[in-house]
Amino acid sequence: MRVVVLGASGNVGSAVLRALAAEPRVTEVVGVSRRHPGTAEPFAGVEWHLADVGEPGDEAGLVRTLAAAMAGADAVVHLAWQIQPNRERDALRRANVAGTARVLAAVAEARVPTVVLASSVGAYSPVHDDELRSEDHPTAGVPTSHYSVDKSAQERVIQEFAAAHPETAVSWLRPALIFQRSAGAEVYRYFLGPRVPRAALAHGALPVLPWPRGMRLQAVHSDDVADAYVRAAVQGARGPFNIAAPDVVQADDVAQILGARATVEVPHRPVRIAMDAAWRSCVLAADPGWLDMGASAPLMSTRRAREVLGWEPHHTAQEAIEEIVEGIRAGDGLVTRGPMHRIGTTPGQAWQAIATEVTALVRAHASALAFACTACLGTPVGEDAGMGTVMDLAQGLEEEREQLVTLADLAGLPVVRRRESVRSPRLRAAPASRLAAAAEAVASTAGVWPVLVERATDLGLNREVVARQAALSATRVSRLSDLASRAGATASDG
Repeated sequence: MRVVVLGASGNVGSAVLRALAAEPRVTEVVGVSRRHPGTAEPFAGVEWHLADVGEPGDEAGLVRTLAAAMAGADAVVHLAWQIQPNRERDALRRANVAGTARVLAAVAEARVPTVVLASSVGAYSPVHDDELRSEDHPTAGVPTSHYSVDKSAQERVIQEFAAAHPETAVSWLRPALIFQRSAGAEVYRYFLGPRVPRAALAHGALPVLPWPRGMRLQAVHSDDVADAYVRAAVQGARGPFNIAAPDVVQADDVAQILGARATVEVPHRPVRIAMDAAWRSCVLAADPGWLDMGASAPLMSTRRAREVLGWEPHHTAQEAIEEIVEGIRAGDGLVTRGPMHRIGTTPGQAWQAIATEVTALVRAHASALAFACTACLGTPVGEDAGMGTVMDLAQGLEEEREQLVTLADLAGLPVVRRRESVRSPRLRAAPASRLAAAAEAVASTAGVWPVLVERATDLGLNREVVARQAALSATRVSRLSDLASRAGATASDG
């Protein structure tokens, strides 16, 4: 059986790859992702295709590209979903709602007999009680949550496709919050952000846990939800399935995980106001829509998944939340799980020498990336480059800066956590010249990555992950230089 997984490199995707590798009926796995995730497990042995389902421009060409990747497939599992940048609603809708329509168009073109898609508890209409809801509960979404609104819209796309293509077995899963330890770095970046210190989640750091009144959570471990996706794909299931661990997490459960000695209920409105202020000031990555959705999402019954798919979770919700908190604390996905090993006969002195060597490089590259991100968004590039290309590159530069600062933070390097800016007279130059200067700055400081790769073991970092980031950085340098050339040509033509 040949299975194609879109969004195969993320939190759920990596777990699905593990589950597919353990399924004897699956003989070939194809991964589709925006970026190549490398060759570490579970990505080894996968046939990789690079595509972005939210790419603006030639929609018919993108569908053909996706259909080519699906050629000969027995099942497609669509997991790709973009959460950031959450200030760019058009980009999110294009990637998530229009992206799903593109995937389904490719499924039809490639004549794939089975497709399984990732929906969410977030698609459901809000409730304020603890009654377990089955899959027939309305899916109008929570209007103040962009994630919920887009999940609801995605479900309409899925249901319309299923009705129009009865020859295709179409199923979609509505999981609760999905966690695993190795997703710690990803969850930290998407929902907390580099301005929230990991120390805030240290055990006992929060003596009293403020808890929004009425909040209760369902969660599921990534491995358990992956098992459900594989069962649906292999069985050719149809229709929606709720997926969640059996326990419901309350304030006291989270307090125990965080080591808080007490909890205090706080009305929803002041919590939302504070979260909105933190998001608007770029202190917090998650917007307040996530709070709205969490406070009003229904509790789900998983009876249908158990009876139709034969699915049973092997982790509790509390265990899944414990894992992600541990993963965020440790930066899992970016660092090794074992202790840091310093070199030299006097470890402290040896490490300090390395820190002195690397810190200045990290600072310089972080500044150059911030400069380049700003320059991209302020430079006319002409129709041939396209604003989507510029936005994607700017997002990539900002993600690289955050990853760099996060790595430095995990390694204990004394790097300033606030967003750094380049102080240069060239900032006053014309937009095209500023972008050329930014490209030059990024290229000249990108040498930090080879140094980090070389020193990864000494700094307690995962060498393969750092090497992967280095390769992505090299690609961005090339794209930024090309963009600067295009901008210069546009300025000359003007």
